[in-house]
Amino acid sequence: MSALVASDVVKTYGGTRRVRALDGVSLVVDDGAFVVVVGPSGCGKSTLLRLFAGLTEPTAGAVLYDGESVAGPSRERAMVFQGFNLFPWRTVRENVTFGLEMAGVGRAERRERAAETLALVGLEADTDRYPDALSGGMRQRVGLARALAVDPGVLLMDEPFGSLDARTRATLQRELIAIHARERTTVLFVTHDIDEALLLGDRVLVMTDDPNRIVSRVDVPFDRPRDDDIETTTAFVDLKRRIRAIFRGDAPTVSE
Repeated sequence: MSALVASDVVKTYGGTRRVRALDGVSLVVDDGAFVVVVGPSGCGKSTLLRLFAGLTEPTAGAVLYDGESVAGPSRERAMVFQGFNLFPWRTVRENVTFGLEMAGVGRAERRERAAETLALVGLEADTDRYPDALSGGMRQRVGLARALAVDPGVLLMDEPFGSLDARTRATLQRELIAIHARERTTVLFVTHDIDEALLLGDRVLVMTDDPNRIVSRVDVPFDRPRDDDIETTTAFVDLKRRIRAIFRGDAPTVSE
């Protein structure tokens, strides 16, 4: 089954001088898949995620989850942002259980779910700490645990590792791959980093900013779990060159 579908989606902003953030975007993300959207800044990647999250509406076209039109936010579609977006006055556990609390889930169940998801991201010993006592990588782990706590069908991830140092970023990439392997949650992940896209995704959708749409689909042939030195292989380097050529307009493009 297809978890997420966008059909000829257009999104415009502004008044008399309207800006087209998305220009006829179509894509399909199957249930349990890990799909990465890669493209330059300003191509509409974050707008696309916000549409699937129900945080904004399309100007034209259709956005579907599980065969139904997306109409507002839902626990089924959890968003992880680049900014940590944690409440500084709440502990790690309290940040993780916020969505459950808003949904009316009882205290005992909230604590149990927090313990489970914090163990998934390696923060089981930090439940009573506050965000200002955590490193950037730990804060992003809290954000991921908060998204997982509501048991979503889809994780929508908006450059979640973009502000982290290289070593922390690599660690969280490996942890996300491991979580996906265990939980089989559908993931739609956006980034401007081609290496990250090829390391994480089963499929890479390439967007450009003129026009703001998906122009190519690249199936990633690497088995999971992926070897630590996969980035040095000929196949990886060739795929990276292919995507760069698409950005430059030097390679054929194939719409989704």
